[in-house]
Amino acid sequence: TYITAYNSAANAEALAPLHADLGFLDAYLTRQTEQPHGMMWIGPERTFTPLHHDLTNNLLLQLVGSKRLILASPSETPNLYNDHHVYSRIRDLAEPGLVERYPLLDGIRLQEVILGPGDALFLPVGWWHQVTALDFSVSITHTNFHWPNAAYEDYPGS
Repeated sequence: TYITAYNSAANAEALAPLHADLGFLDAYLTRQTEQPHGMMWIGPERTFTPLHHDLTNNLLLQLVGSKRLILASPSETPNLYNDHHVYSRIRDLAEPGLVERYPLLDGIRLQEVILGPGDALFLPVGWWHQVTALDFSVSITHTNFHWPNAAYEDYPGS
């Protein structure tokens, strides 16, 4: 089972008993009524989110367990086979033999980050990333910053 942000409205009520333990980052985030504590991601080891970029800035907070992220700058977009909205034809940049099948990947610059409990990572809009849980993991993503965060409004096809 993988509880994802995609059903965050349903999750918010179910996870409400945890809210008192989560706290707030009032210096950076606004308190939203719909998702007062962000969007939760809860899943087992090897839970995987394929390569994509988001249309908002995100603050990823790791609460339990660890996650491995592979990141690529928006400047790498022409080399990432972006063929379906915010997703790439490539699901997993760690897959062996990709350069043979996707030659534009040759020379691409990637960053790897391991997030552990208590770590936070700011993901600017447009940064490509894929995420793998290294063990049972609980994360929260926030998009409700004090500054405008609506790049999706101008994204082609939105």
